[in-house]
Amino acid sequence: MRARPRYWGGVALALLAIAGLTCGVIGWVRTGDFNRYQPAAFDPVGREAFDRWLAADAERPAQFAQFERFLIRRDADTIVPAWTLLRADRASSRRCGAEPFVMPPRAFWPNIIPALHIVRRHVVPAIGRVRVASTMRDAHFNRCARGASASRHLRFHAIDLEPLDQPDIRAHFATLCAVWRRAGQRSGWGFGAYYDHDRPARSRTGRFHVDATGWRSWGYSYGAASSACRQR
Repeated sequence: MRARPRYWGGVALALLAIAGLTCGVIGWVRTGDFNRYQPAAFDPVGREAFDRWLAADAERPAQFAQFERFLIRRDADTIVPAWTLLRADRASSRRCGAEPFVMPPRAFWPNIIPALHIVRRHVVPAIGRVRVASTMRDAHFNRCARGASASRHLRFHAIDLEPLDQPDIRAHFATLCAVWRRAGQRSGWGFGAYYDHDRPARSRTGRFHVDATGWRSWGYSYGAASSACRQR
């Protein structure tokens, strides 16, 4: 039997290397919520999960299309991706056995617009890109997520965010507190500044709350005394 030319072995190795490189590239995908690139592990509140949730109910695609058009009419469609505004809670939905996404009642849709404008006017210019962690919650889920009893999330007034360009969480909150002070009472900015100087590990994501229902700030105790803006 005639021996195969040696170069075929080299070709086979080259093809295997190309296949491995291709798999590596495919293994990185855009998340769709202003991240750069992340490993393509399934994210229970990521875009793929949202598409599955959307397809699970025949009425949801039309409702979401209406929501997107509403944001466009209110000049609020380019601040964060529209689908992320339907996240119930990035951290707690699985633990609480809740749907990862929720469509707010249509009557509540206008409530989120002032908060989004604060994000565009004050937050993003100060700290860069942000990711939506939580918006609308019902009363049961809000209790499970340890939200305040009168949480602005209950009527879609509030948005919780996480920074994407601020690795130093302490500096991140110092910047936001300074911006919040400059914005002042006329802004109506309610700022949940969840940084604990004594236990910084609690703030590892840099998560913070924004609403537009009154200028105030609070922290883990839901009182002003625990706000990162009051701590030194």
